[in-house]
Amino acid sequence: MANEDDLQRIREQKMQQLQDEKQQEQMEEQLEQQQKEQEAKVKELMKKLLTEDARTRLNNVKLVDEDKAKQVEQQLIQLAQQNRLSGKVTEQQIKKILKDMSDDTSFDIKRR
Repeated sequence: MANEDDLQRIREQKMQQLQDEKQQEQMEEQLEQQQKEQEAKVKELMKKLLTEDARTRLNNVKLVDEDKAKQVEQQLIQLAQQNRLSGKVTEQQIKKILKDMSDDTSFDIKRR
């Protein structure tokens, strides 16, 4: 009888483990789906806010430095939400935003 009880307990533990793994996978899939939806929303908003040249510039930046591109996107989204954008953002304006961001993080090396 003890062996049967042990076997039943092991089965229940294995079932619980499988259920936990399945639940974890579902949560990961849901999170991934939410991220994809968010990215799609940002992409659609960038189409509305940016000229073709500006979008190309931002995509090129994204290839080199994804974090910087995301910062620019977030900044543009904030400006749009505050109604501080008049018309579509041009490539020159994207360049200016990027330059302003670079100026904030620049540093000087002094040699003796």
